[in-house]
Amino acid sequence: MDSKWVSSLALEQLAEPGLDAGRRAQLSAQVEREVERRVREVSQYIDPATTSPFALAVIPDAAYEVCRGAIVNAHKRHVMVVGYAMALPYLLTLYQLHMQFARTVDMEKLQSALIDIERQVDVLEGILENKVQRSLTVLQNAYTEGKQASAKIRASTQAVQLMDAAEPGERVSTESTGPGQIAREGSTRDLSTETLRLALLDPVP
Repeated sequence: MDSKWVSSLALEQLAEPGLDAGRRAQLSAQVEREVERRVREVSQYIDPATTSPFALAVIPDAAYEVCRGAIVNAHKRHVMVVGYAMALPYLLTLYQLHMQFARTVDMEKLQSALIDIERQVDVLEGILENKVQRSLTVLQNAYTEGKQASAKIRASTQAVQLMDAAEPGERVSTESTGPGQIAREGSTRDLSTETLRLALLDPVP
């Protein structure tokens, strides 16, 4: 950062209220040339190996107000031109940015961290493939088998309901039945004649 200034006389004349336009333009050009000279001097201080990649030239506020082209050209030389009133806020802003983003990187630690990250990614992929995917397959198979079992149960219950709906009532079979068995038809109870004959012939103990 550099803040030396020598053209104080030109700035004092620019501050006079009754100054004509021609004289004002002449003094403004003189001030701008002085700013350009200071920018060239300050740019020589820049050494990327030991300094920041840019320099700061601080000039009087009156000079900053009358020169515009010199400020733009200074940027091409990596020199930032600011007035006295803006110097402190500008420096505080740079300091805040430095504290927030400037970090010293240890390449060995960075390489070690990258290797560890790659190893952990491999472990994560193994967990997803061998455990999570396998569990999902087991769950899918169980879901499929459960759906099949429930479908069979539903089909059986529906078949029973259809059979009940097809029988109009209870009936008695005239075919031979076992001893003591009685068939029904409606509300009438009949016994097979064969069953009664056998019942009469059997000795009573």
